[in-house]
Amino acid sequence: MTFSKPRKIKQAREKRWEVVVSLRGRRVRRYFLTEKKAQGQIGEWRRSVGLGMFAVDFPGLSGELGFAQEGGQSTQALRWQTAREAYRVDCVKRELRGATIKEANSTIRRAGEFLGNPSIKSVTREDVVRYITTKGKTEKSRKSIRSCVCAFLNWCGKRKFCERGKFLRLEWDRIIKDKERPVYLSVEEVRNLFEFAVVMKPGCNQSSAEINVKKSLQFRAALGCAVFLGLRPGVDVPGVSRYGELPLLQRKHFQLQERVLVVPSRVSKTRVERRIYDVPANLLEAVGVAGYQAEDFILPGNYEWFQKRLYKIRKEVEGAGLPQVTWCQKILRHTFGTYAVHRGNSRWAIEAGRWQDPKVMETHYVNNAEPEQAAAFWALEFAELPERWMSTRVKKELGQVKRGFALREQAEIRKPITEYLSEKAFAELAGLVGKTGFSQSKVLELAIGDLARSYE
Repeated sequence: MTFSKPRKIKQAREKRWEVVVSLRGRRVRRYFLTEKKAQGQIGEWRRSVGLGMFAVDFPGLSGELGFAQEGGQSTQALRWQTAREAYRVDCVKRELRGATIKEANSTIRRAGEFLGNPSIKSVTREDVVRYITTKGKTEKSRKSIRSCVCAFLNWCGKRKFCERGKFLRLEWDRIIKDKERPVYLSVEEVRNLFEFAVVMKPGCNQSSAEINVKKSLQFRAALGCAVFLGLRPGVDVPGVSRYGELPLLQRKHFQLQERVLVVPSRVSKTRVERRIYDVPANLLEAVGVAGYQAEDFILPGNYEWFQKRLYKIRKEVEGAGLPQVTWCQKILRHTFGTYAVHRGNSRWAIEAGRWQDPKVMETHYVNNAEPEQAAAFWALEFAELPERWMSTRVKKELGQVKRGFALREQAEIRKPITEYLSEKAFAELAGLVGKTGFSQSKVLELAIGDLARSYE
């Protein structure tokens, strides 16, 4: 079967390009609007002839040419690499992801080279298993190779290039090895992390360095949420500034007096709301003194900012001559899981971490640390911000932040009691503030003490 080059017809009104298809003295003409469409159709015809599917794909043209599939072609000699190219074209037509097509095409090409580009019908199950076990060094890589190669061979089976269903349920000797334990931070490494968790103001050199108090306190609170509650730090998503549990967590989700954190469904990775009870006291204090408003995010920057800060802290710890640590993206969550199994019962750890498989606690974190180490971990507190990097104004600012937290805490404690006071009582209290010069919180404390004694 031959195909002529597209020829332009001068007298034609619409379809100006002609292609002549010839077979055993018979000639059939086809017309196209553009030369590009004509060339594309010729490519499809040739590809279909190579695959032995011309009579099936183009029955009208085959009838005009007197072409019979059985007598004209045979799929016995269809080679691996030829079928691979047809499979790639079909994947493009089905609009699969470009990365998926590229990976599958590369895997199938390497398999064909390994097997010596055999005909599709001559490939056996043993050949495919031999390639999978030779090239796949891990169970994960073997499953990936099997997925690509078997999808290709099943596609060939549907088009009768080989026996259909011949390569289903392939088996091989599995690679069995103990699952590696997750990397986690020791108590001393967490203490060093807390000590160096400060944020400097931009544009400062080492001699004129000055701490950004508000960002430092909020960064410590966010770091505490990742270490003491195992909140997932998140991932970088193009075009999205905040994505993940930690970047989306807000101050209003904490209930300090009840020691409860409510992670909404829109924040949780599992898209299910969860309540974490008995939040550690050291974390509550870190969140309380950070100067948040109700709508403020716990993490002052996005996930990328958080990662850069952690990287800088690691460099500072190593520069100080302290032991280095093997770092991974989920090391803070692994640290939480390691010590959480020793905090009360494992149910609290599972509810707080919300692992999709509860068996993860047993397979990953049990027996990683001793109970004494866990007790020291849960007693850790953030060190005071180093005063050598504080000006007088910064120290005053820090004092105001701590006093503001103390006043808010007192107000939250006394709120249920003050609900019983009338407007007249509040007016009298306001008068006492003016007369005594005490702060309103001090006057409330004295007034509540007098009320309590009067009821005795």
